[in-house]
Amino acid sequence: MRRGLDWTIVRPSGLTDKPAAGSWQALETSEPGTLRGTITRADLAACMLEVLEDNVTIGSALGVSS
Repeated sequence: MRRGLDWTIVRPSGLTDKPAAGSWQALETSEPGTLRGTITRADLAACMLEVLEDNVTIGSALGVSS
């Protein structure tokens, strides 16, 4: 039987070119909570690399901000 692809959607808030803050907040779209308005591109990249290595995020959509 052929399996489909594993997937994770990452939805960043507004992107900035500021220096990395070194932290971020990720919420699954079904979770309650509020995200801030922006995230640096560097922090988004770091977050995405972490998400790629975490099997718990497979099949989820995450909102991400600083």
